[in-house]
Amino acid sequence: MNANVGAAGRLLLLATLTSLAWGQAVTSVRGNVTDASGSGIPGAQIHLANPDTNVSRDTVTNNDGSYEVLQLAPGTYTLTVSANGFTAAERKDLKLQVNLPATADFRLQVAGSIQK
Repeated sequence: MNANVGAAGRLLLLATLTSLAWGQAVTSVRGNVTDASGSGIPGAQIHLANPDTNVSRDTVTNNDGSYEVLQLAPGTYTLTVSANGFTAAERKDLKLQVNLPATADFRLQVAGSIQK
């Protein structure tokens, strides 16, 4: 009987840990990086940082200029985008909420150009 109680306890512990792992709160951010004409910029560098936790993630845009960063902890982030030949752009205080994907699009200006 004692062995059955120990096995039942281990099973209960395993079930509890599994449910905690599946129940983690996560979110995501996605968007498009384009030039002034609206064309996607492939290979743009995306840097997402949470200054409160010192956690950061990096990715690059695909051939269409879109990106996606998945499995992020909710919080307030700074998102920086850069690409060769373009002026970098930054969005501070990007609030990412649980199970609510965010969209952050960027339109980059050609480096050295003056926006009127």
